[in-house]
Parts: sequence; C-alpha cells; structure tokens
Amino acid sequence: MNIKYEHENIFSILSQYPDAAIEIIEYFFNSIDKGLAIIDDKNIIIKHNDSFREIFNSKTSLLGLSLQKIIPNYEQNSSQNFYFVEDLKKNLKIDSKTICVENASFTIVKVSNYYPDSNIIEKDSEVKFYKEMYENIINSIDEGIHAIDTSGKLFVYNSSIEKLEGYKASEIIGKHVTEVYNLDWKTSLLLKVLKEGKPIFDFHQSYTTTNGKWVDVMTSIVPLYSKDKIIGAAAILKDFTNFKKMAEQVLDLQEQLHNKKLNTNNQTSEKKHDTKYEILGKNKQFIESINWAKAAAATESPVLIYGETGTGKELFAQSIHSKGIRSKGPFLAINCAAIPENLLEGILFGTTKGAFTGAIDRAGLLEQANSGTLFLDEVNSMPLALQAKLLRVLENKKIRRLGAKEEISIDTRIISSCNLEPTTAIEKQMLRADLFYRLAVVYIDIPPLRQRTDDIELLSNHFIDYYNKYLKKNIQCLSKEILLAFKKFHWPGNIRQLKHTIECAMNIVTANEPYIEKCHIPKYLNIFPKLNTSISNTINNHSNASFENIHLFDQIKIEERNRIIDIIKKNKGNISKSAAELGMSRQSLQYRIKKYKLK
Repeated sequence: MNIKYEHENIFSILSQYPDAAIEIIEYFFNSIDKGLAIIDDKNIIIKHNDSFREIFNSKTSLLGLSLQKIIPNYEQNSSQNFYFVEDLKKNLKIDSKTICVENASFTIVKVSNYYPDSNIIEKDSEVKFYKEMYENIINSIDEGIHAIDTSGKLFVYNSSIEKLEGYKASEIIGKHVTEVYNLDWKTSLLLKVLKEGKPIFDFHQSYTTTNGKWVDVMTSIVPLYSKDKIIGAAAILKDFTNFKKMAEQVLDLQEQLHNKKLNTNNQTSEKKHDTKYEILGKNKQFIESINWAKAAAATESPVLIYGETGTGKELFAQSIHSKGIRSKGPFLAINCAAIPENLLEGILFGTTKGAFTGAIDRAGLLEQANSGTLFLDEVNSMPLALQAKLLRVLENKKIRRLGAKEEISIDTRIISSCNLEPTTAIEKQMLRADLFYRLAVVYIDIPPLRQRTDDIELLSNHFIDYYNKYLKKNIQCLSKEILLAFKKFHWPGNIRQLKHTIECAMNIVTANEPYIEKCHIPKYLNIFPKLNTSISNTINNHSNASFENIHLFDQIKIEERNRIIDIIKKNKGNISKSAAELGMSRQSLQYRIKKYKLK
C-alpha cells in the first residue's frame, strides 16, 4: 500500500477516501501556524483557520466579513505584501494566490505577523543617534563649517556659518557652491581641493556672498575621503574680523603702556629684567652665555638667541635691553609662531586706513618700539616672504605701513630667537640665510637644562623660595632622593618644566613637611627608573620636541607625533596604509602631519 501511494498526488489519494478527505483537509488547514483564509471574488471571507482569527485578536468567527474591513488598505491582486493595521498596531505580511474553478474564482490568503529585522532596527537607531550627535557637534562649534560632495553641491552648512554669511542652511543645502558664491571652478578653493585632493590651511579670504554680505575669514579646506576615494571637501572658517579686533586691542594696550612709561618716566618695571635677579646659574657653559649677553647689552647690534623651548630666551632678551643704553625705551615682544601669516605683517609694519576692509591708521610694533627693542620670538616661524621685508628694514632702518606710499624712518633694535638650531632651520628653508647673518651679529647659545645639572639645586631652591612666599609655605628644599632624581632626569621642557614641577609639588606638600619628597612629584614625569613608561621614554628620546608647557597632554602629543613618524616610516610614506594602521581616517592623518610639521 505504501509503495503504491509513494509517487501519487495527495488529491488522487484522498479521492479514494471521500468520507475522510474533508476531515483531513480541515485538519491540515487548522494545523498551519500561518493565518489562512479563502475569499471570494468580492473579498468576502468564506473560510479561515484558527491562526487567522488569532492574528486579528478575534474570539469569534470572521466568516462573511470583507477582508478590507479588517485590513482597511488591502487591495486584491496588489503587488503590496506588507500592511500596517492601525487598530491592531501590527505589521502584517500577506501572500495570496487566486484559483479559478469553472466559472468562479477564489483567493487563498496567507497572513502572518511581520517583525522587521531587529538588527536593521538597531542599526537604523544607531545611525539616527550618530546623525543627531554629529549635527549637534557641528552646530555647537564656533567655526563656520560647510562641505560639498563630488558634484560640488553643499551638504553641510552649520549654524556658525549661517551667522557669518547670513544664509539659512535650508536655503543652501543641495545647491552648487557656484550658485551660492560669486565663484567658479577656477576660483573656488573648495572645488580646487576637491579636484586636487590637497588640503589648504590658514588661507585669508575676503568675499561677498550673493546676498551682498561682506565676509572676512581665515579658512582651512580639507578633502574628504572614504576608502581612499575623495567623496567631497570641507571648509572650516574663522571670523578674521574678530581676530583682527583682538590683535588691535593688544596693540592699543602696548601703545598705552609705552606712553605711560614715557609720561611718568617710571623705570621701576625695567629693573625686574635685571640679569642679577632673573637669570641664575653657575654652570660654566651657562656663565659663558651670560657673559655674551652682558657684552651684547653694551652694543647696538642685532642679537639672535638660540635655545630649546623653556630655556629662558626672552629673559635674556629682556636683560640685554634693560642693561643697555635703550633701557628707557620700550621693550616689545611678539611670538611669530602664534600669529597667522596674513595678520603678522600688519602687526609688525602697521596699517593705513583703506589698506583692507576695516583697516585704520595704526603703528606697527617696529614703529612702536622706536628708540627701544623689539623681540621676535621664534623668528624661524616667520613666513619667508616676510623675512625678506624684515631684512630690508634691518638694512635701511625704514618701514612702510600696509597701504602707505611713504616710508617711515625707525630706530629700533632687533633681538630675535630660534627654538630650532639655525643651520637646521636654514636647511629646512624655515629661515633665510641672509636674514640669519644679519640677525646673528651677536649669537647667544643657551644650553638646555640637561647640560646644567650643577644648576638644578640652585634653581630648585630659587623656585621653592618663590612659592613659599606665594603659597605661604615653609619648605626648606628638595629631599636628597628627589635632588638626585632631578639631576638624572632629561628635562625636555627645561627650566619652565622644572618650575612647573616645583609649583605642583608645593601645592601638594603640607605645612608641616620640610622637604619635597617623592610622593609630591607628579607621576606623569616618571623620574624614577622603576616607574618608566613608553611615554617618558618617548619624551626623553626626543629632547628637541616643542614643549610650550610640559604636562600630561603635551606628553601625549609627543607620543602621538613619534608614533605617527614610526608608522609612516614603516609604511614607506604610504599615507593610506599608515592611517589604517593608526586607526584614523586619511584626512585625520593629513591634518596631524600638518599640525606636527612632519613635512
């Protein structure tokens, strides 16, 4: 019997047992866990199973009802498979098949609850979360940010740039950059970076938007990458007008201070620059530097001071000025690395009304320091084009304000400094050789603290005495253990780092403790061998790194810089591979290369 039925159609089998056929079909119909219903050509339910009724939360039969009544938006023979039933708050999946029997047609409808893939829901939720997070961050940044895709259309326009340019993001998003600005493919920096893939940093721009608003900004533009393919370009804009106002306020304050000194003939402030009180040391090499400074004070020649960051270059410059014949004149100082290129020229040479938008008649530092001294800190960071103008000033003793036609004679002594060995700066084209020879008529080399271990105790006691008065403590000195450790330490931040370390310890030590002990020293220094870590090793092995303030964040930056160098060398200069290994995007690595001046 089994062999006979093995390959036969189920209906041919059931036809042999007509009495049992209906019961068997009913059993199968109700055993299926999907909702099944049969509807006629008018969408009236003429048969359904228990699962169908349960799906619609009905305890009674649904026979005789129209399918549209329980699924309002259902359409027979529609290609739609998914429906949301508002009354049930359910998603349903519906499959149907129409069967024609003689002159009648019936549709078998299969209904099941539909649950969207939980992974998809989770991913959609995550994407939405990060999108909102990204938008909040972008719109909370003070700098204006806008970005274009590969077609040149804007897809990012944050709230800061709305205020800067006067547009609304809703008006801008989706428009081509040339529609918004009076630019074309040749003059737009965004389109230039998009085409060439090379970032542009700190570029001064002045332009008028199509709505007539004048904008004066400092701009950096970077290409956007995805899997080594350019997908757009972004611009970060800083309001240059506010920056210029702040710079002008600084100049005003310097001018007021200078005038006050001249009017009152008060020279008390000059005494604080006395070498006797400020520059301490008994180290033979350091004493030689002091003697050179004393000799320079007796002359009018330009002086160039070389020393690592934190060695006291400005103190030497102040002392040379206060001990010289110009001590009654002003002493002005500027860090050339801290001022944007386009602003530095105006600060040094001065401006005339109309030279650029918002410009006023103002004397520059070279003019303000007349009959006194101007200290140019980190002159190796000055743009080469501006170095050429400075060379001309040194030779002719004349300046021309920006926008002016006439030259002004000045009598200003120039003292400058480098935090990079001058010959190296010249080789790297950071310092003009002809300017170096003109600035370094007197050349003073200040040794780093690691070469002055015999001065560690003297300097430490000096700082302890200072902070005893300032913090109202009564500390005698360093413990022997700490003094020995200090003498062995590398001090990459030099005297500035030693001073800050003493200040930290003096804040921690209690009133009844006579010495600075091991427990008072900040742990990130790792001055004891057993506490040595990769961070301290990195810092000690890179003594020429730039340290403005040696604290934890500086050390982390040094470690990051050196890791980037190692990875790029390992990958033979391949930026994409290096970025992947460092776990950052290509543009992020390009930014850090620029930031750490690795090119």
